Amino acid sequence: MQFKIIAFWQDRLLLETFKHGLALPCFSPNRTHLAETGEIAAFLQEKFGVKANVLQCVHDEGGMRVYSVSILESGLENDIYWASYHEAASLLSAKDAHFLNEWKSLQADRSVPWFSPDWREGMERWVRNKLRTERIDFQQIRSWERSVLFKIITGEENYYFKAVPKIFRHEVNVSSFLWESGIKYIPAVIAADDSEGWLLIKEIQGELLGRVGKEQDWREALLALARVQKLSVKEAGRLREEGVPGRPLASVVNSGLRTAVESLLKDGTISDGQFSRLAESTSEANLICSTLQTPLVPLSLDHGDFFGGNIILEEGLPIIYDWSDSSLSHPFLSVTVFLNEAAGIFSEEFADELLEAYLSCWAEWGSEEDLRKEYLNVQRIAPLFGLAVYQNEIFPFFQKNWDKSRIIQEYIQLWLDG
Repeated sequence: MQFKIIAFWQDRLLLETFKHGLALPCFSPNRTHLAETGEIAAFLQEKFGVKANVLQCVHDEGGMRVYSVSILESGLENDIYWASYHEAASLLSAKDAHFLNEWKSLQADRSVPWFSPDWREGMERWVRNKLRTERIDFQQIRSWERSVLFKIITGEENYYFKAVPKIFRHEVNVSSFLWESGIKYIPAVIAADDSEGWLLIKEIQGELLGRVGKEQDWREALLALARVQKLSVKEAGRLREEGVPGRPLASVVNSGLRTAVESLLKDGTISDGQFSRLAESTSEANLICSTLQTPLVPLSLDHGDFFGGNIILEEGLPIIYDWSDSSLSHPFLSVTVFLNEAAGIFSEEFADELLEAYLSCWAEWGSEEDLRKEYLNVQRIAPLFGLAVYQNEIFPFFQKNWDKSRIIQEYIQLWLDG
């Protein structure tokens, strides 16, 4: 994998000089998540002495990624070759010139605020106003359509700033609601602005559950989720008012699966063979949905991405973060991936113990036997629920959807292999 960088300062582009000409700056990263920005900023700082703000990935194909970057400090005093856009287009190779044209074509799109080089100034001003401390450094962590993330370093404590687009804006309100309700299993919320999709939280000190957690830690994390979900049963009306989408499991699959699958075939994300296999399995999906049409347990807060990578152990306490994919749906949806992960790390027996402990939290709504049956139905249909939500609601909101194929293929494989 290679990264090429379109780094600009005002109306000039930073170019790298070689023996035989000029090129866009290029390097091979150690980490390759599309949203991560740290290595790009470090490369530009070390090689050219410039401080950068990574905006977005503009090209991702064939082992080559191209990112656009705004220069925060010009570095004009350094020995760097700067060129206007038109000059650069004439000096670069045909491939690099093509990347420039791709980038140029995106300049008019303002649908993602943090892709604009002017956005960061307003964000920094807001954070400084909320923290009121002399020393503040902003360390960018991620930037893509789904969010932008900064670590805020001060002389005392550290914080994180996250901005999300409109479709995920309820994450700001969910976090604020849970924190104000006294829930200790989420990051401390320092400030929030739901109109902008901005969230400022205190840094969580600890390690990811998925890396270091022991059996008891996994049990505590699951029971913490259950406590949050049971609170949300009582507060479902307020959560709806706060913009949390309602996604009753059976309704989402019944009303949205066919539309989702047909559009996936049309746009080439799935093959004719996959479409046929999905069509053949419709009767099973319908049967499960009929069973779940009137579930035992009420609508609750489904985290949407509950696994060991979204839980940090802070002094033994599980802190659950990243509620972007949350909705009011069947609570059991949250734990299917978590339990499968626990089975892989520990054992199937331990995962079953976790399930038993989790289901006991819902005992007022049914017997252990009936709740277990309901969980198995939720577990089976969960991939089709995820497929319908992403294809019908989330992917249409974004332009690039770099990870669409991977997400859809994972859902389809889980369902077909079920």
